[in-house]
Amino acid sequence: MPALTQITVPLTGTDGSRAGNLPDQISGYLYCTDDNAADTELDRLIVMMHGWGADSTDLTGLAEYILPAHATAKPAGAKAMFFPDAPYQCSANPFGREWFALSATALDADEIRENCAQARWILHDMADSLCERFGLSASQLVIGGFSQGGMMALAGGLSYHSQFGGLFCLSGGLLSDDIQPYHDMAVLLVHGDADPVVPADMCNAASQQLSSAGFAPETHIVPGLGHGIDQTVINRLASFISR
Repeated sequence: MPALTQITVPLTGTDGSRAGNLPDQISGYLYCTDDNAADTELDRLIVMMHGWGADSTDLTGLAEYILPAHATAKPAGAKAMFFPDAPYQCSANPFGREWFALSATALDADEIRENCAQARWILHDMADSLCERFGLSASQLVIGGFSQGGMMALAGGLSYHSQFGGLFCLSGGLLSDDIQPYHDMAVLLVHGDADPVVPADMCNAASQQLSSAGFAPETHIVPGLGHGIDQTVINRLASFISR
């Protein structure tokens, strides 16, 4: 049976953008469709980042529904999901984590956009380390997250030095104008139309911005859904990852 394994990967600062007192590693939980697979036997890795004030355990329970144990790409390989913990203690919840500070009221405020931009190195370094550890190329990584984790996925994934196998953002938004021309990279945006935390307008704005940049984002607004993940979202994400 697949199981969760806690792992730690280094954040080496290879993108040259580090400044200040920054962590040098990130920990989280790995879920693999084949618990007998060695590190080098992974065929695909999905990274799913949690929202503001939560931690990796907030999402790990979704793994078996998003990535069933039988969903191997080939007999010699296995798919896996990595649920990392954000490196910073949440400013509003000492038991939770944050990817960057929410230091303004409006989520699309310039100050928050700058905080998000400065945090992109976390995703860049994490992706570099995961590729090295599991012997993967960037095209074998699918990067995404929920809420603030989804914002990180878009900002970091669209500015990474190589094209990922896909990006997904659940109940988040795009807080960056630094977009590499990876126009054939699949992007999934899913959002509830009754979200009281991150307005669905942010999803629509992200979709429009990506379309204007030459992408073809797959966008789904879920009727009646608040700030959360329901079966509709799980089905959309599972379908996206299985392609």
